[in-house]
Amino acid sequence: MRLETLLARAHEQTFDPRQIRLSEAGQCGRRQTLRALGYTPTPHTARELAIFDTGHWVEDKIAEEWESRYPGQVNRQIEVMSEFGTGHIEIYVEPLNHIVEVKTTTEKQIARLPLSSHVAQVTLHLHYWGQAWGSTAEIVYYVKETGQTLSFPVTYDPQRARELVVGLMEVKAAIELTGEPLPIPDDYQATSFPCAWYTLQGLMKCGFWAYCWGAQIATEPDKKDVVAVAPPLQADVQEYAQVRQQLQAVKTQEEILETRRDQLEAGFGCNLGSKASKRTNLNRKGDDVNE
Repeated sequence: MRLETLLARAHEQTFDPRQIRLSEAGQCGRRQTLRALGYTPTPHTARELAIFDTGHWVEDKIAEEWESRYPGQVNRQIEVMSEFGTGHIEIYVEPLNHIVEVKTTTEKQIARLPLSSHVAQVTLHLHYWGQAWGSTAEIVYYVKETGQTLSFPVTYDPQRARELVVGLMEVKAAIELTGEPLPIPDDYQATSFPCAWYTLQGLMKCGFWAYCWGAQIATEPDKKDVVAVAPPLQADVQEYAQVRQQLQAVKTQEEILETRRDQLEAGFGCNLGSKASKRTNLNRKGDDVNE
């Protein structure tokens, strides 16, 4: 497919930034493109839905604590818009000009906090929203076993922001120009996080797992804590992923590289940091902003 054809297709399509989630920046770009291109994930399990409900409850709890200190001056779910994706600031405390992102965690994960994916999310909220106002930010973790809360400040890192924006550019290019999902990252494995992981409740998989690895997976019956691709199929699964990556590269090499080059030149040449001025209008008097 020639570049002219791709550009014509892009002109005909209306790209909606809401197709890309800032909360997933720095994570699996293939998952972002699969979702935006209309691939249907597997339904959430009852356990996953319960986790979501717990997250909402914790967010409400933390917001109420801030509201008790600053009545009528705490905003919720502020939409953050950019040309490469959208997100939502969970809590914004106006008198402090402070962004609060709320997450849940477990005791065994404490040593790994804050997670890099969560820092990436807040970095982009600062980049596209908070930097224009000199906002500060933190991630608050609620430990489910104890009810303890742990706070980690997030300092804006312009270099990291640039790296994350370049990744979003690639996701947008795949959606808008080629209409094909990004390839499976080289270091991803069918039975390793974030593709799949094993818990006490059994094997958990990304909702789009089947579009990457098929249904060829089995647990080793004699080892409950080990999950593996069935040995006869392991080589085939790995080769399949490699072939998909090579085909994707051949199909899009010239078009994507030229388009991405132009995007990078435009972004870096115009001082990418200035994009922080693109923020959603916020009523500073405390009006609610709905998701």
